Amino acid sequence: RSLASAALAAGRTRLALDAMSRVARACEQGDLVLGDAAAHAPVYALARLEGDASARRHAARVLEGLDPDALREQLVARGFGALAERMAQPERGVPAAARVESRGRAWAIDAATAERLRAGQTAAVVVDLVRGELLVPGRPAASLARRRVLGPLLVAIGRAPAAGVSVDALASSVWSRSATASTRTAIKVAVSRLRTLLGPLSTALSAQRVEGATGYRWDASRAALLVVEGVRPAN
Repeated sequence: RSLASAALAAGRTRLALDAMSRVARACEQGDLVLGDAAAHAPVYALARLEGDASARRHAARVLEGLDPDALREQLVARGFGALAERMAQPERGVPAAARVESRGRAWAIDAATAERLRAGQTAAVVVDLVRGELLVPGRPAASLARRRVLGPLLVAIGRAPAAGVSVDALASSVWSRSATASTRTAIKVAVSRLRTLLGPLSTALSAQRVEGATGYRWDASRAALLVVEGVRPAN
């Protein structure tokens, strides 16, 4: 974060964005805690506007606790008036198409629909990649930031619930290698934690053979599973 802030102050925008991408990935893996928005407001604003998907999600999560007017005042006071003006413009969505994926199909959603999902007003389990949270009806939101395996597991199953995901495919996604005894154990622990978070809806998740190997499938007839990758404004 300090490197990113120093790079931005020196006008090296690309270096600042690269550093924020590394910060975001480290936070997702639990190696770093969330940063102080006030201390690094300009670089978080830059990441929110121009970063890759991971950096944008991370910046959005950090900045959500900061009053928008206070953020703009800080940016102006530090000499980043252009960033302040861009942050004040209406939200134009998260990069890469804003969509909800379920049962292998995709729909665009507006902000109002996203808020209903977050409030548990729809009968669905929601994987919110924008805020890095798992939303289960009737339960508090569960952060995915420190759960290295659980997030990818949910995303992989949510994008193709009927097809499911094999343990080998999941290991490749998380560790970039084939499954080993230790990675299989980590996946089993993640699945156990997921069942606990799901409560009564855990019956929708089952262990089955996927592509001839051990894996997991989601029964959409028991509960919908939605992966929210972005939110478009209501208009």
